[in-house]
Amino acid sequence: MSTPMAGGGERDSVPRPAKVAGALPSVVELHGRVCGRLWNTAARPTDSSGAILQIQHSRHGQTPLGSQLLRFTHVTFNEKGDACAACDQLGNLFIFNLEDATFTLAHRVELPCTAICFHNDTLLIGVADNSFRSYHRENDMHRSALEHRTCIHHISAHPTSPIALTTSADETILWNLDDHTIERTLHGAGDVGIQLAKFSHLGDLVLTCFKNDEIFAWHTVGLRVAFKLMPPRERHSPLPHYRTFSVTRDGRTLVAAGRSQFLAVYRLADAALHRTVKLPGSTQGVRQVEFLWRGQSPDRQVVAVLCDTGRVEIIDIDAATLLCSVGIGGAWSFIDATAACLHGRYLSAVHANGSLKIHNVDAVLTVPSAPPLRPSARAAPAIASSTTRPAWASTLRQNEQIVQPNNASVRKVKPKGSAARWKSHIQQAFSDIREDKLHDLLMGHGEYPAKYRKYIWRQLLQLPENADVYQNLLSKGTHSAFATFHQLFPMKSRKLLRISQRNLSALAHWAPIMGEVKYLPHLAFPFIKFFENTPFASFEAVMTIIVNWCQQWFEFFPNPPVNVLNMVENVLVHHEPQLHRHLLRCGVTSQVFAWPLMQTLLSDVFEEEEWLAVWDNILSNHPGYLLHVVAAYVAVNKASLLKVTQMHDFQFFFNRFNPIGVRQVIKKARQFVRSTPREINPVYLLGHFAPLQPGSYPIFNNYPAFIVDFQVQERERIRQEELDFLRERAAAVESRKQIDRLKQEEHAWTRQQELLLAAESERRGGIENEEKRLAEQRRRFEAMRRDQLVEELQAYEESRHTFAETEKSLRMAELSRVDDHAKGTAVQARANAIPTANDRMSQLAHAAIPHSANPEPTPVESLSRIELLTSDFNDEKVQSRRRWEQQESDALHRTWQLREKLANATPTRPSRAQ
Repeated sequence: MSTPMAGGGERDSVPRPAKVAGALPSVVELHGRVCGRLWNTAARPTDSSGAILQIQHSRHGQTPLGSQLLRFTHVTFNEKGDACAACDQLGNLFIFNLEDATFTLAHRVELPCTAICFHNDTLLIGVADNSFRSYHRENDMHRSALEHRTCIHHISAHPTSPIALTTSADETILWNLDDHTIERTLHGAGDVGIQLAKFSHLGDLVLTCFKNDEIFAWHTVGLRVAFKLMPPRERHSPLPHYRTFSVTRDGRTLVAAGRSQFLAVYRLADAALHRTVKLPGSTQGVRQVEFLWRGQSPDRQVVAVLCDTGRVEIIDIDAATLLCSVGIGGAWSFIDATAACLHGRYLSAVHANGSLKIHNVDAVLTVPSAPPLRPSARAAPAIASSTTRPAWASTLRQNEQIVQPNNASVRKVKPKGSAARWKSHIQQAFSDIREDKLHDLLMGHGEYPAKYRKYIWRQLLQLPENADVYQNLLSKGTHSAFATFHQLFPMKSRKLLRISQRNLSALAHWAPIMGEVKYLPHLAFPFIKFFENTPFASFEAVMTIIVNWCQQWFEFFPNPPVNVLNMVENVLVHHEPQLHRHLLRCGVTSQVFAWPLMQTLLSDVFEEEEWLAVWDNILSNHPGYLLHVVAAYVAVNKASLLKVTQMHDFQFFFNRFNPIGVRQVIKKARQFVRSTPREINPVYLLGHFAPLQPGSYPIFNNYPAFIVDFQVQERERIRQEELDFLRERAAAVESRKQIDRLKQEEHAWTRQQELLLAAESERRGGIENEEKRLAEQRRRFEAMRRDQLVEELQAYEESRHTFAETEKSLRMAELSRVDDHAKGTAVQARANAIPTANDRMSQLAHAAIPHSANPEPTPVESLSRIELLTSDFNDEKVQSRRRWEQQESDALHRTWQLREKLANATPTRPSRAQ
């Protein structure tokens, strides 16, 4: 279990290490100069707190306490640690060379800077317009073309490469510094925003902290996740709410802190939580943590922790010892920002009054080492921590601290002295709450204790806790006047934004004029934030304030309450006539010096703790006491106001925080209450306190109803017109989206058609090539077929010709035989015709007429018969010749038909199967 520091009761009761006395630090007033020296002595002066230099900046010869004070907002050291850069609220960048004891106005950005960081000789700047710029000493300013969506609150540069990380509330951007382009962007998913991102000192890792308390480590090359550091998840342990962390120079240890009393120490070698360290005193949160590399031993791990109390606690986390504190003092010593050089020689601090102090770390740490932890209140402030993975927070009793060093037995150390008397006084006062005891408590300490303040305020305001009526007002939803509240008043805390919007809407539903009061968010926000965990109480507290402390404010609405402002002016005229005459000569009326303070209920001119102390006194007195406090604030600043002559300077003064003791204002207000005549005393002119009644809320109609009704109607008309415009714009946007979608679809369809056409063309080309190949094959095939057919025809012609010749030869031979036979027969017949003519004729006649009387043919008959036989033979021969000629003509005819078919034949397209 983590153990708190010894003697950790009230902060003032904790003994502090002594400081080394020395000369006062050199105080440098810039007065708008662009260059000069920081100190003229050979040795650097150092005061008892280790400060070697205090720098203040004001315009045109005005003193730092005047209205022309320009506050420093951010500071950073270069890599060598011999120079630091700081920017003021107007964007003026100064470089302070601590080796040469000189300063230079490097550049005028013309806009407030939100973050600065050195990278070699280049100064990287985050500007209020969400842009990222870089400034080189050769007077060249480069601005990135792309910007963050919200303001940049941290910049981290790589130690060797030209890259840098810029972090805003919702994203981290990795920049290339050579051409100012975005390499990568890391967005916070959903509600898990980004708190911080920075490079390790070795440059091998990128460390990012998210709002869910998870810390991721990424490899710089490739941006792959190396490991993840998880917050403690043990039962009954509060969340740490990390918002800052720092890594040692060797990259072995990481210290993370946030809105809690503990520092979490991680060992990066095994990516695990090593120990927790509890901060001393009343510290409830850490705003910044930085490692200091120098000390009494180079191996000591010393961290500078900027706490929410405005002090820088320098702690040795190895020995669990509080070495010293920087920033002990009043409101002027409240530290807003700090920075440590890489080599640990210097520590800079930006104070609440706008001045910049630079401390020598060696001088700050010149104190004896703290003794080991002992259960004694006189031991040096030390912090005990466990060496194993502990619970995040330990359960402690009120005003008792448990000290547990190593194996020692647990003992209780009770507060002594003033702390014990304070506790007993409080308990006695609350055992029987009476106004006289609260008055004595307030007069003795000037304010109520922070731990009991909420309870005291609820008792003073006598809140009725009408839960049903409050829920009824909330059920009406967001009022139209606060529908865009999140745009007009953006907040980091979503919870606070939601509560503010709901309570303001409930007030507008309760009284219509509340929806028309432009300064209502400024008036109600301090109370809403104070009662953040109890929205119901904050709503009734604001309503009670409006009913009692804002009496007669709305009688001349929408104009300022002239009658109330006249009361403040009369009090100021009675007590400070010289100041009032000066204000009149400068044209400054109560609407300039009183109305801005009243609209914000003094929250703009006081820090939170000071404002709470002021309202401790206001709530404990008559409602007219508020006007006395306003007049007292103006009177206390008399010296500064008498030196101001310009109207815009007065407006600036009464709308900004000014370093002034709150006790002086309260003391002056009490004097005004006692010494102001009854005729002009607001305590006697305004009504007494009237608390809200249980069961219902009062009717609030102390305002010109016709003006409010007219404004409500006008706002409703404007709202309807705006809704119509938004609907038309939404329709136009939707139409534009649909047109864009149709264009995209058309483009996609056109592209698809082009691809299809290209594919079709490709296929057509393939088909044409295939058809050409097939046509070529068909041509070769047809040529081969023609050649084969010609060869067949030639063979057929040759065979036919051979057959015809053979047939002709046979016929000729036959004819020759027939002729020879006929000739022989004829010759023989002629030879035998004469002698045997009668016989042959008779034979022929006998042959011609058989079975007749068989007479012998006569020679003439025989000759006729022979001639008849010869003619028959000749006829047969002629018919045979004719048959042969017909066959030959038919063959020739068929041959010509085949030739014509070959000549007229065209190649046919084969089917896909072929």
